[in-house]
Amino acid sequence: MKNILTFLFLFISYIASAQIDSIEIEILNYHNSKSEIISKARRLLLDKLMLGDYQKMKEIKDYLKNNIDNKEYPTLSVQEYWLILFWTQEFDELLSSIEQTVLQVDVRTSNEGIIQNFPETDELYKNLLEKSFESKHLLEILINSSQLSAEEKDFLKLHLNYCLLDLNNPSITQDSLNVQSDKFILKYSTSPYRPFIKRLIHYKIKISDFGFGYDVFMGYGFFNGGLSTNLVDYVPFGFSVDFNYKNFDLNLGIGLGIAKLKQEIVYQNIKWEKEMKADIYFPNLSLGYIVFGIKQFNFNPFVGVHTLILLPTYEDIQNYPQLENIYFQSDVSLLAGFSINYYSKPLKTTNRYHNSVQFQGFIKLKYTYYQSGFKKEYYGLDGSMHNICLSFGGFTKRVYKM
Repeated sequence: MKNILTFLFLFISYIASAQIDSIEIEILNYHNSKSEIISKARRLLLDKLMLGDYQKMKEIKDYLKNNIDNKEYPTLSVQEYWLILFWTQEFDELLSSIEQTVLQVDVRTSNEGIIQNFPETDELYKNLLEKSFESKHLLEILINSSQLSAEEKDFLKLHLNYCLLDLNNPSITQDSLNVQSDKFILKYSTSPYRPFIKRLIHYKIKISDFGFGYDVFMGYGFFNGGLSTNLVDYVPFGFSVDFNYKNFDLNLGIGLGIAKLKQEIVYQNIKWEKEMKADIYFPNLSLGYIVFGIKQFNFNPFVGVHTLILLPTYEDIQNYPQLENIYFQSDVSLLAGFSINYYSKPLKTTNRYHNSVQFQGFIKLKYTYYQSGFKKEYYGLDGSMHNICLSFGGFTKRVYKM
């Protein structure tokens, strides 16, 4: 039995050793994978670009596209391919590639995704951009000396500027591209390249006049008149939402707080004793208008309506069931106030080719006067309530591509 176990151990060890040797041999003999060929070809393309050997660039590009390129092994990004075609003067192929571009695809996003498959040390795209920008005048001369029509020449010069936009050079901006695009469309109103220009090159945005905001608030509240003789100052807090159209702001909020009684209140022969707590609720609706703004600050006066509700706390009602019948609610009454608002710089969930959303955080310092509105039979509840609150929230608007 011992001999059998020894034999099995030696046999398994031999098999494992043989598998390791086999994998090691396979690794050592692994040459010229597609990834390695792509990497070497891209380096060679860069060298030939710097040497000015554009015929060799064409041969390398054709080899990659015809023999290697597929979804699993992308060889050139869309932007790289277009720039290389400018250098190899294959303008018909360039125009054909542009026409075949699926307009529903976000080309620059696809481009960035492909480039990420290449090593960080790969600088083909960067050098293509820089070399093309440095030689932009030469490339335009090559375009003008081609056999293309005037429309095709003008379009390719526009497209060249579009390709160089990623360089972030101040001499080529989105605004200058928009001007160039508008001139082209005005000159060639029926151009087959118009959809491509509108979809990818021309880029203007419009921020919607409508917006939606939300915030939470907390602050300091105090009373005057009869309310001040019965209730101590308190801490209001709550939540509100804003619906905005241009400078108009419609605010819907719910506020609450807890205040102690300064003295005993008797209602329908029920005593609500001193030092007990009162829950305060004040749902409200207001309409404001931004009067003026300086940079990220603005001033917003508003008026509206509210109702004020006072009742014992749940805990006190559990301990003193007779308090359940105490419930004071005012009539719908006026409110007025103002807010000083600070908005953060806009943050956009940008997408160059689709509608997006603009978000701004904000802080508001808000004062509100609330008319009491309680009926006269509620003795001692006349007067008004005043809140000074600090709000924190956010505001969103749709951003449309024009």
